[in-house]
Amino acid sequence: MSLESVTYGLSVTTIVLFGLSALFLARRRQRVKQDDTEFFLTARHSVPLRTIAWSFYAQGVGAWVIFSMPAYVVSAGMVGLVAYSISCGLPIVIVAYVGAILHRKYPGVLSLGDFVQWRFGTIPTIIVTVVMLFNMFIALCAEYTSIGNLMELVIGAPRLPIVICVAVVTSVYTAAGGLYVSILTDVGQGVFGILLLVIMYIYVAVTFRPASLPTPLSPELGANYWGWAAVGAMPISMTCATFFSEAPWQRIWASADERALKKGSIIGALGLIVVCFLYGFGGFLSLWADFPQTSTDGSTAFFDLLNAGNATAPGWIVVLAALATVTMNEGC
Repeated sequence: MSLESVTYGLSVTTIVLFGLSALFLARRRQRVKQDDTEFFLTARHSVPLRTIAWSFYAQGVGAWVIFSMPAYVVSAGMVGLVAYSISCGLPIVIVAYVGAILHRKYPGVLSLGDFVQWRFGTIPTIIVTVVMLFNMFIALCAEYTSIGNLMELVIGAPRLPIVICVAVVTSVYTAAGGLYVSILTDVGQGVFGILLLVIMYIYVAVTFRPASLPTPLSPELGANYWGWAAVGAMPISMTCATFFSEAPWQRIWASADERALKKGSIIGALGLIVVCFLYGFGGFLSLWADFPQTSTDGSTAFFDLLNAGNATAPGWIVVLAALATVTMNEGC
């Protein structure tokens, strides 16, 4: 059986298992309690600290991290990577603290758009809604593009079937269980994704033996103009993107209390910063060691690191990388 078949089969199995787990949780909750429409949409005051922390982490870290963070290193270098990683996590905490104030003053709102409608009227609501829809559309495209690139560029398989599988499964279990069940599945997806990342980095620690590491760093990887520009640009852009995304606001309404919200956002943000940096740093190592690159833009540099400069990596590590990508894609 080819590596392509094994990877595709295990990836689809992972997606389906997460979907079935979510449907099981949805069914079990329906037997215990019939939720109203508001709870289906907001899961208001139902999610404790540990779960909401995992959920804040999972809503931010998606398959895009494995491709976008290494690609950013190509032009912005190490300084840009650090700035980008911090900018991925810090806005979550900012939104959570702002959301805590809004939730305290206006406890009945269902979403950011609902608050804008209540506070400012119809025209601002339309503007905010359009911006949020466009923002989430871009995020969704990034996720589907990432999982497709994995299958096509790294595995050598067609991209469309896995994209359709992810889209259908996530839509079905979210429609069946609502926000509450979606948040519960974030825990499993987060734990599984981090476990796979740890295994991959152990593998890298054992196999990363480049012939030489150029010193000083090349202008592209060292401190450069684009890296320092990222220190100012990325916090602004990522904060705006986070504010105009419904994902963190959903966690605000769902948190059991303000303590869970604030601490959960900090824990989730720290986890997100570390994971974003590690995937980007893997790409940095691959580029620094001058390993052969599958793509010219550096987006597959993390997978090229796993290859360690050889023609192919061992089958099992490629499978683990694929499962990590699929898991993160499901959780975002």
